[in-house]
Order: sequence, then C-alpha cells, then structure tokens
Amino acid sequence: MESVQSQMSNDDDDERAAIEEHRLALGSLIDQLRSDGVDVDALFEEAGLESVDVDSLDYDELEILSTSIAQNHPELTQEVFSRFPLAQGLLGQFLG
Repeated sequence: MESVQSQMSNDDDDERAAIEEHRLALGSLIDQLRSDGVDVDALFEEAGLESVDVDSLDYDELEILSTSIAQNHPELTQEVFSRFPLAQGLLGQFLG
C-alpha cells in the first residue's frame, strides 16, 4: 500500500506533468495562431501579460492566457489541445 507521502509525491508529479504538457500545448497553439496571422503580442497584452515566452509564465499567468485565447479562438484551442490529454484536462479546470 502506498504511503500518504508517496501518494502526495505522485500527485505533485502528475500536476507538474500536466502543467508542462499545458505549456507545450499552449506553445503549439500560439505558433498556430501566429502562422494564421494573429497578432500574438496583442493576445499577451490583452491578457495583461508582459512576457510572450510561455515557459516563463507561472501557473496563474498560464490560466489567464489560456482562458483569454480559448475565449477568442475556441475552435483552434480545442483542436490543438485535443492532442494533449493532460493539458486538455487542465484547460477544462481553467475554463470551469
């Protein structure tokens, strides 16, 4: 039987994996938006974020940016995130 500490460690690992996959999905989404001619810098500005580097965003900033993009580009967001199951779950949490 797993100890409570071991289970907590596994939960932390799962959360880290979901966040990392979310960063990958969001990066792919941003690349797709950019190639579709969307002003990605403006998306970051609208979300109130200074950095356009997904890897430098903290959890709250990821939530803000993900929510903003999902509201403005829902079809593309779903299309891209469907390839990232862990990220899709986290996106669902963000969108409530």
